[in-house]
Amino acid sequence: MRYLEPTCVVLLLGVGCSAPAPPVRETSEGVTAASGGVREVSQVEVTQELLGLEDVWGKAEVAKDGATVGQLLSEDFVNTAPDGTMIGKAQYIEQISTNKDEYVSAGDTDRVVRVYGNAAVVTGLWTQTVKTERGNVTSKYRWTCVWIRQADGRWLCVSNQAVLASS
Repeated sequence: MRYLEPTCVVLLLGVGCSAPAPPVRETSEGVTAASGGVREVSQVEVTQELLGLEDVWGKAEVAKDGATVGQLLSEDFVNTAPDGTMIGKAQYIEQISTNKDEYVSAGDTDRVVRVYGNAAVVTGLWTQTVKTERGNVTSKYRWTCVWIRQADGRWLCVSNQAVLASS
């Protein structure tokens, strides 16, 4: 649950700049090239891997499993909340683990992956319904997550930002 200009993020992180591959969009039929054409398999494989990591994150967040989310985050991870506050990895894991919300439903839609060499930007829409004393409340958040491929080949999230989306 996570906006930064992708090219700037890549440069700030010192990853280098490469021409971005066309974005890949997730649809009900699976992962497809935004242009509708066929691209090299490696791009689709990277996209599927990143979407899989996002799936793990979402399920772990609902289960309040901060340890699993922590395995997806770099040591210098920064989360920017909808109110603009920023927290690091340890605080984010603690926040997930101690979350008092009782989820009725939650999940991501409208996910798009853009890969820039060893960096990737994934965007999406997180919709959650939580049980409150006044009844169920549904909220939607537009998020951007920046992933960096590590030397060992693993992808780790270095930055996440979410903003409240209009319903």
